[in-house]
Amino acid sequence: ISDCVISPVASSNFDLWPVTAVGKMVSDAQMLRPHIQHCLIHNRRNAGTKMAKAVGEAMADKDIPLLGEGLNARTIYEQVSSGQTLAELDSRSKAHAEIENMADEILKLTEGESWL
Repeated sequence: ISDCVISPVASSNFDLWPVTAVGKMVSDAQMLRPHIQHCLIHNRRNAGTKMAKAVGEAMADKDIPLLGEGLNARTIYEQVSSGQTLAELDSRSKAHAEIENMADEILKLTEGESWL
């Protein structure tokens, strides 16, 4: 059993629907293991769009904390499938910075630090 559950939510209303069900499953697991952390991350976010804003607001309304700023939809993520990491492709890219920030947030969460 994991100590941390991160639920990715894309910029789509369809992705919001399972959040409540997953939240219920995590709540049930927390009865046995109260230390389990649960958070949402906005994945494949199209920054600046009405849909991204609406999904971000809807996620904020859930009783589950948001992990950082999320990950924007970027073409460089598609290039990672070629076998290179983001750091190898472009360590100064916005995508690499987003991943670094997300990793820092996860480390804070799993170390028991305040991360919100």
